[in-house]
Amino acid sequence: MNRKIFTIIIFAVMMFLFGVNAATAKWVSLPDPHNLSKAFANFLPVILRSTSETYLFVPGTAFVKENSADATEWVFIRKAAQIFSGTPPGERVIYIPITIPAVIDGDQVRVTEVTVYYMCSDGAHNYINKTMLAKYTEEPVLRTLAKDETDRQSNTHDHYTLTTTDANNLLSADEGFLNLVLTLAFKSDAEYIQIGGVRLTLERETP
Repeated sequence: MNRKIFTIIIFAVMMFLFGVNAATAKWVSLPDPHNLSKAFANFLPVILRSTSETYLFVPGTAFVKENSADATEWVFIRKAAQIFSGTPPGERVIYIPITIPAVIDGDQVRVTEVTVYYMCSDGAHNYINKTMLAKYTEEPVLRTLAKDETDRQSNTHDHYTLTTTDANNLLSADEGFLNLVLTLAFKSDAEYIQIGGVRLTLERETP
């Protein structure tokens, strides 16, 4: 909401509440509407948080492996990536870069949830064992938005959702680099973990 509309709304509310003196039935003077925002700055919220949600999707094929020298192999199946450990099996780390506007028309973007779509070919032996959504500054300094170390072992198409922490989930002109980091545990190099993609739930905040 821009400042002009905000001022008009406050002025209308003040007219309704205080425009007529109930005892004398006469109009009383009101402050200049251009000064209303300043006059009530100490009594009104500085930030207006939208309850409308926006969703951003990133396909699993957008992933990159952490180390170019490791043995990770993959096959793309439409939007999804079937990821194999290569030889020998063990832990593999992949990153899914999230490209997202941090500020839209002056409004800051808040990331409230991240949902991961996945499937294991054999969840007893190959599974996701760590999930982290991270934000980076230009230094870069890592700030954790969400972190989970639950083993994700579904053998059918499934998904799980993590809620972010308010302390770190607001993006800005200086903090908008995002990565989803998945640690994959492989006990067999014959099976795969399929990453279908990622969905971010977003809100906007208006100064």
